Amino acid sequence: LGLYRGEPMRDERETPAPPSTENGRQQSAPQHTSKTISDWKDEFLAQKVKSRSSIRSNTEESYRQYIDEFVFIMGDLPVHEVTAEHAEQFRDAMQRMPKNRNKRKPYIGKSAPELLAMHLPPDECRGGRTINEHLGLLRSMFKWLLSRGEIDRNPFDTVTAAEDSKGYTKFSEKDLATIFNSELYVLGSSYATRRTTSASHWWFPLFALYTGARPSELVQAQLKDVTTIDGVTCLTITDDEQGKEVKTKAARRVIPIHPELLRLGVKDYLAQLSRQGVSRVFEGIRQGERKAGAEVGKWFNDRYREKFFPEFKQQRKVLYSFRHTHVTTALNAGVDLRAVQQWVGHEPSQMGATKHYDKGMKPPELLEAIGRVRWETGALKLDPGDWRRLCL
Repeated sequence: LGLYRGEPMRDERETPAPPSTENGRQQSAPQHTSKTISDWKDEFLAQKVKSRSSIRSNTEESYRQYIDEFVFIMGDLPVHEVTAEHAEQFRDAMQRMPKNRNKRKPYIGKSAPELLAMHLPPDECRGGRTINEHLGLLRSMFKWLLSRGEIDRNPFDTVTAAEDSKGYTKFSEKDLATIFNSELYVLGSSYATRRTTSASHWWFPLFALYTGARPSELVQAQLKDVTTIDGVTCLTITDDEQGKEVKTKAARRVIPIHPELLRLGVKDYLAQLSRQGVSRVFEGIRQGERKAGAEVGKWFNDRYREKFFPEFKQQRKVLYSFRHTHVTTALNAGVDLRAVQQWVGHEPSQMGATKHYDKGMKPPELLEAIGRVRWETGALKLDPGDWRRLCL
């Protein structure tokens, strides 16, 4: 793997020049330890967690995997030997590495050279955003090492990957008709009558569409998070207890329950769950261990989408597209940007320092605003009793 370690060929190795002298006395060269990236990993992560108390255990584990990925591809180099060329070679190799290589059978157990030799198509490989997350963490690590005097310069300072500007795309009205006319929403269909299909599956895409919440936020929602505030039924997104996480401070918020969800009988649904003695709003969908939204993402993107609307994959339409669809529709309907940002959990923009004095809109105001977020497709005119035919 010498190519990706950036090691010179035998004939290219140079004899180091002797340290310069002054007044006949030899100057001592900077002394570096021979500790490798793996040797420094735990100490670096410990100080990062200590300096940022908001870092969650799953985030720390992701950071650990980012460092391990560099070692997997480039080797466990002494930190003072890592160069900008190594950083660039790592970036280039990552662009040819498969997604989720440790979880997918064709890739499990293969070495870096074996994976690179597969010459996978771009849509099977890591995206620019993921690669930049790895590079950003490594840049932070080597900045820390530089501050300690362990290296002379940060090799990751200027190395980045190009990101696909397309991102995930929103659903059109036609797409929504496709989704909400599919088997999950057809009474008596083979999918709707499966033992593993629950009312949680029926409700989840509707909640994602009508709240604009992140899938990870919804799957963590508990029955006690749905309360009445100022006469308005609301879902509170919070990280106030063990096992619940939010993306940013702005993500802690209150979302008024959309009138259409109320029409479909969400209060009755929640009451039935309460009588069953369960605690989560979507009890029928497992919450991911490392990432809360991982399991619901696998269900919708990897299984349901692939079975009933596989064309969405090429079009980059995924579970998260419900959030993009909601925000775009709200803004196109002329809803106040400040209101949209508040209920979807975006940091307030165009407010400057004044945002610190803004207490936000009250639930009745937000309810009026979110009620204007609507779609015309008849597929969304579901019968309020349909979900009752599925097990909880």
